[in-house]
Amino acid sequence: MLRRFWKRKKGASEVPRGDTANWTRWSEQLRNPTRHLTYDDFLSSYVYREGATISTMFSSDAEAEREKLSVPLQKSFTGPSYVLSAEVASARLSGLGLEGILRQMNAILGTERKLSTGMHALLHFCNHSFVDFGQAYALLRPRWHMDPSEALENIEMRRKEDQDLRSRALEEDVVVDPNIPPRRLWDLWSNRVVPFWVVQVGPFDEPRFWLAVSHSWAEETHRHGVASPINGHEWPVPIPKDTSLDLIRIELLNLVASFLSEEKRWMNWVRRKTSPLAERNLVWLDVLCLRQEGVPSNEVLRRAEWKLDVPTIGPIYSQARGIVYYFNGLGRSFEVSPTDKVNPRHWLNRAWTLQETRATIIVAGQSPSSPNVPKSVFLWGADDRKEWDRTRDASDNKVVKTLMTTFTECSSFGIWEMLSSMRQRSATSELDKIAGLIFCFNEFNPPLPAYIVGENPEDAWDRLIRATDRYYRGFIFFLFPETGNGKYVWYPSWQQINDIDVLPTGDCSMEGGINFDEHSNVYSLACYYIEHCLVEGLSEHAVHMDPSSRIGNVVVPDKDGEAHTFAITANHKTYASDGYYDLVGISPKSDGISHETRWVIALKADEGFVKKVTVVKFIGFETNEAMSVLAEKFGESTIRLL
Repeated sequence: MLRRFWKRKKGASEVPRGDTANWTRWSEQLRNPTRHLTYDDFLSSYVYREGATISTMFSSDAEAEREKLSVPLQKSFTGPSYVLSAEVASARLSGLGLEGILRQMNAILGTERKLSTGMHALLHFCNHSFVDFGQAYALLRPRWHMDPSEALENIEMRRKEDQDLRSRALEEDVVVDPNIPPRRLWDLWSNRVVPFWVVQVGPFDEPRFWLAVSHSWAEETHRHGVASPINGHEWPVPIPKDTSLDLIRIELLNLVASFLSEEKRWMNWVRRKTSPLAERNLVWLDVLCLRQEGVPSNEVLRRAEWKLDVPTIGPIYSQARGIVYYFNGLGRSFEVSPTDKVNPRHWLNRAWTLQETRATIIVAGQSPSSPNVPKSVFLWGADDRKEWDRTRDASDNKVVKTLMTTFTECSSFGIWEMLSSMRQRSATSELDKIAGLIFCFNEFNPPLPAYIVGENPEDAWDRLIRATDRYYRGFIFFLFPETGNGKYVWYPSWQQINDIDVLPTGDCSMEGGINFDEHSNVYSLACYYIEHCLVEGLSEHAVHMDPSSRIGNVVVPDKDGEAHTFAITANHKTYASDGYYDLVGISPKSDGISHETRWVIALKADEGFVKKVTVVKFIGFETNEAMSVLAEKFGESTIRLL
């Protein structure tokens, strides 16, 4: 392969780096159908060419202004020649012409391709489809090793594959395939946001690699919409007023470069191959890659895209090779303040960042005054995790401790921890909070509910429960103490989630879960169902020191009519008047471990449905065992939940 040839020759003085002989030999191999050359092989033929420096343009006294930047990695980037400057990327194709495009590609990549009939067709496609050289470069660069006719076939194949994939992913208001790639990515080398099919050369079922950026949006008064050629001026890009897309790009280029050595170490740890060189230039950043407001004529298109694109934000972060974190706002330096923990705009307190908290951490905005935290960390690695924990424990800053603890705790969050965390976070609307839970609730259980702009939060919550994992639904039914006051009774409304003083904790063991029938819109549960049980001591009139730790009893008749009395407790403030109820219980997991079981006090409703009243626990191990033995004599039945 060419890479071996280059490694063999690169130390020889008679073969200078970037010499055309390298391209000639590569071309000969390209014409040999028995050879399989990848874009990574092709990159190795010019990766050693003289680099280019990317820096921000200042109005006057450039060096002095550049030195004022608080984040050193935003000052300039020096790297390979195939990273375009903003000026080169902005060159109009209409001014270059086909020969100008070819001449520019050859100059940048160190090649000598000719304007053949096939090349003419390929460049004509670019000239017809794109406005500037940056857009065309993003398409041509990963296919420059191909025969032009092969490249055109590949382009059409990938574009059709992308269209088909997105059309199949959404069925009415349900995302049936949440693991689709991002609609757009920011190609840092071309400095253009392009559709995924533009930068994806291989089939869509091949591994894809990108970095994602996590940040909190600045207040509306502190941000502005920037018209930018980076996204083709499709919408104003909302960024803080004290930064720029140029500064962000420069820092990301530097972070990616330093990330590569760390990635090799991490991938060795998990025994995975590093990503192809061709794909280390791609970034997903919401303000650039997710269509934003600001263009009234595109509002219908934005709403249509958001139905699919917002629910799949979680998978984008989950599948990202690494995540770049701006804790104080996009492009801003990483500083801490005592007010950060209560600042509704800080990264810690935003609804969307809950699903963006992952194990591969790249801290952006590092300045001389930034807190001492590891810059790149892979928390699944034992050594990195020790360093992370050691740094956190040694810090005397409460904000830093909270920030670092968030990353280690979120990975083990259950449904109640996620809900509790989301209740404390801030968002533009309650709808966004629910949307921020979509992937958290369904990471391993597609499909996902679509995002509908302007939808009533309660309707969005109902659709989220419908899509939620059946075990999570069981946890809600058996642990949340209140009767639901929304569309269904067995689970709480979103307002109840927000209003209850203390959310439940933990989970309950069950072999099955609560199932949903899409045709009848009915939830059902396979369970123990024991009718006509006398419950006493849990009403508001019962004398208790603490209403959240009431103790009562339940009289359960067996199949022979003999009564059995058990002590029960209610560790919540939901009352149940003395009287006769039905008991709903579940068979614990048969894993050899003794599990605490929960029971629901319920009433029969119309048409055979069961109405939840509240939840209780049986006190003591022996009581639980005795109740389980008694319940097994009744056997399991399937009930429909109101």
